[in-house]
Amino acid sequence: MESKKFEELHALLVSNDDNQLNRGYQILFESLRNKMIGHYIKKFKLNEESAQDLAHESLITIMEKAHTVKEPKAFVGWCWIVTDRKALDYLRKMNREKIEFNTDKFDIEIKQQKNINVDNIDQRVCIQKGTERFKEEYPIRHYALELFAQGYTHAEIAQLIDKPTPGATKEFISQCRKIIDTFIGHCKEIK
Repeated sequence: MESKKFEELHALLVSNDDNQLNRGYQILFESLRNKMIGHYIKKFKLNEESAQDLAHESLITIMEKAHTVKEPKAFVGWCWIVTDRKALDYLRKMNREKIEFNTDKFDIEIKQQKNINVDNIDQRVCIQKGTERFKEEYPIRHYALELFAQGYTHAEIAQLIDKPTPGATKEFISQCRKIIDTFIGHCKEIK
């Protein structure tokens, strides 16, 4: 959907006319639902069911809060920020639930996984497994590093991960790099 069409959609969603409002809801669902689902699956590696649920929640939030966007040109960016924040909230919640249900046995298994025997595994697989563990334990940090790798600026990342300033985001990314190194640093020893 083009930026101009988003501006027109915004006008429909903030309209006082019920017919225009209903038309706006219909256009919103038809044009964004499948894109959001694909976005959640590709970017956040969510399963189809979770992606559908989050897309539905995002669309409802967009419908309910479209009036808070004062500049129609900013509506397109705002829609995708809502979309990403829904995923981040979901990942935070899932991470909290995992922590709450940890048992001593599970903690021991995690510690054993971190001490991988590097003799029988090649470097690429080692890095992949380390990155997966990092993403599981630190979904927000993983997301920030992924955005940085994709070329987002510190200011853009700050908005997406709720950091107050680009400087705070730069420091956060620096810390993320140090933390991920604890997960994949040993992979450098593999030839």
